[in-house]
Amino acid sequence: MHGNREHGSTIIEAVFAVTLLSVGFLAVASSAAWMTRMVGQGRRSGRVAVLAQTKLESLWADACAGPAPGDSSVGPLVLSWRVTRTGSLVELQARLSSPALSGAAVDTFLAARSCPR
Repeated sequence: MHGNREHGSTIIEAVFAVTLLSVGFLAVASSAAWMTRMVGQGRRSGRVAVLAQTKLESLWADACAGPAPGDSSVGPLVLSWRVTRTGSLVELQARLSSPALSGAAVDTFLAARSCPR
């Protein structure tokens, strides 16, 4: 016979198991928070790109005539643009400022085309 030896787990094993599970749950929670921030940033970047592209496309019609610089707002987004002409090359620049987690984010979009002199 084996004497008084009991089968089962000790308190140290139980504490170790609870600690290990807690670390795992914290890792999953922090990953979920990070993924939520990345989805929000992706949504903001998508809105910014669509708005800037829409403005650049509307400026292309008058690009060779040299439209005036300007700015506009759509909700919290502020879009400013300018047109620079160097010889036959016309460059359109759109800058979009939008709120982000760490202050304001500024995205710059450039496009160029050749125009007859």
